[in-house]
Amino acid sequence: MISEYRAEIAELVCIILGDGHIHKKGEKKYTNSEVRVSLNGVKEKEYVKYVKGLIERIFKTVPKEYPRKGSDGIDIRLYGIKYVKFFLERGIFTGNKKYNQVRVPNWIKSEKIFVIKGLKGLFDTDGSVYVATRDKTIHLNFRNASKPLAKDFKDMCSLLDIRTGKVGFNTSRKNNKDSKGYFVQIQSRSNVKKFLEIIQPERWHNHKKDINRKLSQLGTSIKDALVDSRKKQNY
Repeated sequence: MISEYRAEIAELVCIILGDGHIHKKGEKKYTNSEVRVSLNGVKEKEYVKYVKGLIERIFKTVPKEYPRKGSDGIDIRLYGIKYVKFFLERGIFTGNKKYNQVRVPNWIKSEKIFVIKGLKGLFDTDGSVYVATRDKTIHLNFRNASKPLAKDFKDMCSLLDIRTGKVGFNTSRKNNKDSKGYFVQIQSRSNVKKFLEIIQPERWHNHKKDINRKLSQLGTSIKDALVDSRKKQNY
């Protein structure tokens, strides 16, 4: 029987692939061996708590929390080579993720619960939920600098019978810098609904009120945007 513990590890591995980093002492100019997850401490307050709780459950220790000076960023850190080795043994590599073109370890794709938890970790870090004003529906988008990781996101969705668009490439403007990356979108009403139901991303829970407000301004609601008029289901 697959344990919840291993499923949560799959989620944390994918969180690190999205918004994390690991390195050993002595690599480049690093003075410590470290596992780090970098998030927005203002817009993602609830998710910061969620990730800290996930780490505490897995390792039975409280990670360090460091706000970044001059920004809204916050780093959640675990110090020690044992933590770095833990993730190395589970398929994550040290170094620059963009340069290494990281991807999801194969073991996460081997079981349905790992796929679900892995997609949750990827989407909560590098995913976005937005309202398409033209047809008043909800769209989902995953974007990362690694093409293999974007392809893994698409393939893992397919394993759950969730249809996505093709892997695309674009340049976006963020913090006055151009950011090049690969993206996968989920746009059809039925597949957006299925993804949200199966994956249960924290990003959806934490921003549902904002999404509902935007839809309300367009004269509709989450229920109308996601649920077939012949079916009634609460969100």
